[in-house]
Amino acid sequence: MALHRDEVSFNENNYEGHDMNHYSSKSQSEERVIARLSDCLVQIDPCCYYDDWFRVLAAIFYETKGSEAGFELADRWSSGSSNYRGTKDVRRQWKYLRLDIRRPITIRTLKKMAAEGVAISPYKSRQYA
Repeated sequence: MALHRDEVSFNENNYEGHDMNHYSSKSQSEERVIARLSDCLVQIDPCCYYDDWFRVLAAIFYETKGSEAGFELADRWSSGSSNYRGTKDVRRQWKYLRLDIRRPITIRTLKKMAAEGVAISPYKSRQYA
């Protein structure tokens, strides 16, 4: 079951009591990236095959430059799966991801996965065009 955008997106209300003008443009840029990723994630079932799940994590990692906000998004999305084993399991996979690879998995992959219905539950039949 995919999460609703509000459940996975970066939300400045999480920073209640903080002056949002204090955050740099880098934070605002990260906020936009998190929002774009969230738009894709609501269309991807976290209860998918491991390879698809890992590709989603890799895309989030690359697009957020491995940030903690990116990790939190990945963990929140992953928690929607019946296979979710906890934050430690997601963190274990996250630490193996790198930014210095020749052909990274990007948000384009997430968009394609969402559009093609690739990352559907393994308990449902896959649909191919």
